[in-house]
Amino acid sequence: MEAYMHTGDPDKAFQCYYRIKDMIRQFYLYDFLLINYHHAAARLFLMINDHRKCEIQLRLAEMITSKSKNIRDMASTENIAYQLDSARKRPWQAMAHLSRYKQLNDSLNRRNHDRELSQLQIEYEMAKKDLDIASLKQRTLLQDRALSSEKLVRNLSVSGMLFFVIFTAVLYRSYRSKQKINKELNVKQQEVNAHNQSLRHLLNERGWLIKEVHHRVKNNFQIVISLLDSQSSFISDDAAMDVLRESRNRMHSISLVHQKLYQDESLKGINIKEYVIELTDILKDSFGISSWIRFEYDLPGLLLDASQIVPLGLIVNEAVTNAIKYAFKDRSDCVIHISVAETPDGLMEISIMDNGCGLPADFNVDQCTSLGMNLICGLTKQLQGELSMTTTIGLAIKVRLRRLKTLGSEYTSPSAVLAHA
Repeated sequence: MEAYMHTGDPDKAFQCYYRIKDMIRQFYLYDFLLINYHHAAARLFLMINDHRKCEIQLRLAEMITSKSKNIRDMASTENIAYQLDSARKRPWQAMAHLSRYKQLNDSLNRRNHDRELSQLQIEYEMAKKDLDIASLKQRTLLQDRALSSEKLVRNLSVSGMLFFVIFTAVLYRSYRSKQKINKELNVKQQEVNAHNQSLRHLLNERGWLIKEVHHRVKNNFQIVISLLDSQSSFISDDAAMDVLRESRNRMHSISLVHQKLYQDESLKGINIKEYVIELTDILKDSFGISSWIRFEYDLPGLLLDASQIVPLGLIVNEAVTNAIKYAFKDRSDCVIHISVAETPDGLMEISIMDNGCGLPADFNVDQCTSLGMNLICGLTKQLQGELSMTTTIGLAIKVRLRRLKTLGSEYTSPSAVLAHA
């Protein structure tokens, strides 16, 4: 990002900024990564004269430096603040930041200078000691040579006896130590085996409890769906019936997730192919369209986390419902095509296309007040995805998003549960 800023290419720098923005959350414990990120982002916003966002990045950087007390980072923050106030035509504040930057920079230089002097002093003392030690060693060597000849005979005789005694003691001690270690290892192994058995029991109990939770949630949704069905028998107004039917279909899309998780032994995720086909079968039965609308699928057997499959199921439900209600008036050979594909840049794209009448020429999604379109837009933002609607032969709704990792796969995400909540 900084390289693109130096070459005067803010567009490519922003591409890097958005990728860093997603990745930096995984390293929030490392202050030095965060401070570098905020400084670079502040310089980027300053480069394009977005002073408000530049100031936000500076405030985040000041929060980190207030904890770390790193002089170099504090000086860099003051320097960017000086440049920001200069760009805002605020000379007095700019001079205050510049003065603070000079003080911090001078303090940093003094600290480096003191460190160099201290290092030189230590090296001098060490060299002096080395000379004294070398002189002492020389005198000691001469004395040792004089004494070594008379000690040699005595030491040889004594060392032979000591060697035999020490060797015997070492063998005995090694034998006793080996016995003690083997005994301790056996005790530890028994403790580990008992602990592993307890962990296996707890793991099995946890899996059973999770499945029971999904089963009960699914049953609660089924109760709500049954209540909506019962209520519909007392309503004669077509508009109210449509509202109840759409609410019931939304409940089905969520209930189906918990049913899949309850039926899955591994609890790793939801197979999107099976889920979408079952969801559209429910919609066919609800609207009674099996005879005049044909569904086509291009779905891989990808496993998705429950935090993603619930909003995705609601998006598919709303898109298909809108197509059934509005796209095929006075038309034959009606087709709805649903596909899921992984893009080369590592994203996942979900497409719901029909060959109906498409959107009106003056349609504006931002001004649309229908619940279905608002749900599609809101759920796409919740998934941090990109929504596009195009009209060629009918309407094509596409949602691009990053696939969350599932339990036990290379896509495991530590934030999946938090995102679901």
